[in-house]
Amino acid sequence: DADIFYVELGGFDTHSSVKVNLQNRFDELNSGLEPFIQETVNLGLWENVVIVEFSEFARTLNPNSGAGTDHAWGGNHFIVGGKVNGGKVIGEYPDEFVEGV
Repeated sequence: DADIFYVELGGFDTHSSVKVNLQNRFDELNSGLEPFIQETVNLGLWENVVIVEFSEFARTLNPNSGAGTDHAWGGNHFIVGGKVNGGKVIGEYPDEFVEGV
């Protein structure tokens, strides 16, 4: 038996003021994740829970003129859970952030 829950959070299209906007989105994300995780721990279910976050919406690493970011080539993902053996970055971190390199 397994249950699947789907949650959507928008507001990541930050063409300006990315630092403030992104912090607000992360605060909102954390305000949902923290109580959910704590409740699964309290119920003794955390070891059977896996949370997967993904986004196909990518941003540039270099800021634009409005202290924001523009559409780009990479996405982001994270997986957490009671039995997830984390602390790893999968893939290769680029040596250069120059377009086309």
